Amino acid sequence: MNTNPTFPEQAAAAVRKLLAEYPEASLIDIYKSFFQDAYGPGHLIPDHLSARTYLKKELAGVTTRGRTIEPCGLGVQFYRASLDLIADGKVSEDEFFEGFIASADSGISPERDLWLNQWQCIQTAITPLLPVIRNAEGDVRIINRVIRSGSPVMSHSERYRRFYDPHYRIISIHDPLFEKLHLQELGQWSRDQH
Repeated sequence: MNTNPTFPEQAAAAVRKLLAEYPEASLIDIYKSFFQDAYGPGHLIPDHLSARTYLKKELAGVTTRGRTIEPCGLGVQFYRASLDLIADGKVSEDEFFEGFIASADSGISPERDLWLNQWQCIQTAITPLLPVIRNAEGDVRIINRVIRSGSPVMSHSERYRRFYDPHYRIISIHDPLFEKLHLQELGQWSRDQH
């Protein structure tokens, strides 16, 4: 159980921000974002060679949209780093991959009961937003079934993939790559304000 008294508002604000950016996102996509912040990408990497091969393959099909970084869930532990960063020349493929692998190695494996408790706190906090989320009722049942199955990892919804064509990797806020990308983001924001 989350004992932070500001958690409900922080969770709701994170969901409102996600829905403002991705209005076609489902509760499954919201769940995925919070799960990624809690556990990072470690559960996804069978071995480094396969991960590198898959990154290269995925990069070959990326159509850049200028995407950069965005928080997973509350952004407490992990961020999504878009492959656009490589395609746009903001970071090298090697540096990106090294940050991703280091982040994967820093994550923890999901523990079913702990995650179920965390997700229930999140779901309670965002209950007032459920009416604006497409098919939220059905997604609640799917998510609860997936968590109870012992394998709480979920993919993006088909609608999200179709509308937003997501290509990213998860990086830790403690990795030097995050610091570099975050500073680039702040620098761009500062230039845009002038």
